[in-house]
Amino acid sequence: MSASTPLTDRWAVALAASAAAGAWWSAPPPVWLLVGAPAAALLCRRPALVCLACLGVVGASGARAEAGLRVASGSWQGGVTLVTDPVAQFGSVRAEVRAGGHRLELVADGSVADT
Repeated sequence: MSASTPLTDRWAVALAASAAAGAWWSAPPPVWLLVGAPAAALLCRRPALVCLACLGVVGASGARAEAGLRVASGSWQGGVTLVTDPVAQFGSVRAEVRAGGHRLELVADGSVADT
């Protein structure tokens, strides 16, 4: 393969598989991989390095998305901004709110939900 090998159909499938593997992996890779692999792929123009870079970047994106989904339950004292209208569901009231720069789900159960 020459230094400027085009991205053939086989490499396009490998690139898609790398993206799928990175999404499934969803772990924060080492910083050297996130910086080095895309830079090397751009400089060397090698499809294998493009696939490796894709795997690392998609894996890091998946890890960041999962970190945003972590649930922290507890009580809150302070003001919130409603993002959605409250909806009654199964004896509770649920709504999405914004508080402290985060988007959260508000759940009120029992007698609090009746008011």
